[in-house]
Amino acid sequence: MPEARINGTEIHYEDTGGDGPALLLIAGLGATAHIWGPLPRRLRSHFRVISYDHRHIGRSSLGEPGEVTFAHLTGDALGLLDHLGVARAHVLGKSLGGMIAQRLAIDHPGRVERLVLVVTTPRITPYLFRIGEFFHTLSLNLSAKEYLHTVFTFCFSPGFHDANFHSTLRTEAALAEALGDVRAVAEHVKAFRDLDFRDELRRVTAPALVISGGQDHLVPPELHREVAECLPEAELLWLPEAGHSPIRETGAPVVERIIAFLRGEARVEEIAAEG
Repeated sequence: MPEARINGTEIHYEDTGGDGPALLLIAGLGATAHIWGPLPRRLRSHFRVISYDHRHIGRSSLGEPGEVTFAHLTGDALGLLDHLGVARAHVLGKSLGGMIAQRLAIDHPGRVERLVLVVTTPRITPYLFRIGEFFHTLSLNLSAKEYLHTVFTFCFSPGFHDANFHSTLRTEAALAEALGDVRAVAEHVKAFRDLDFRDELRRVTAPALVISGGQDHLVPPELHREVAECLPEAELLWLPEAGHSPIRETGAPVVERIIAFLRGEARVEEIAAEG
């Protein structure tokens, strides 16, 4: 896995290469590129897919976990594009990674072609602040394996857990090994406090696809809808049975919708999540 020195930190990334338009994947709170699973492989026939481990997380770890600010996180995403010579890219961000994607579109509109915002929010509400405090406490008191085992409880809908119990356990074990020093997540939590992009989102010109899971218990679905309402050129894909991981839970139908949207081929409509 190659690395780039960005803002004083070695950022490890994955790049499928190819001649297609660049697509930057931005993972959620304290996550590595492993979180995307097979998604880059599914997208690589259409796009040059770029993903990375957040600073001080996984293979981007460098010594003891240090301070992480939201400016660091947005700067890492932009700096990676600069390092790779990518002038303009589609950006897909999940959860709090979606907030980084929003900030890129607000501050650097010339760098963002189209946005895919998955189970994300335009602001940190008191409820999300409490969720952040929960993650902060977990990361300082549990091993990576214990941390992910706890967090994964909230990452999928109850129906998906029931139907995929053993495969979910295997996934969390693999992600725990890749995560490394989970204490760094505590610094990432601090980076997402006191954010509110609602007014600024109204001037974003990039077309956006907002994907919402109706069973999301980490970022409430009404906040997904709020993102779509704030963006002038947004489409909302509502998945009533999906949780906080709608791409994995729904699979091929959602991936095909993402591809169609990024290629500018069709508007979306409500589709049902697969069990």
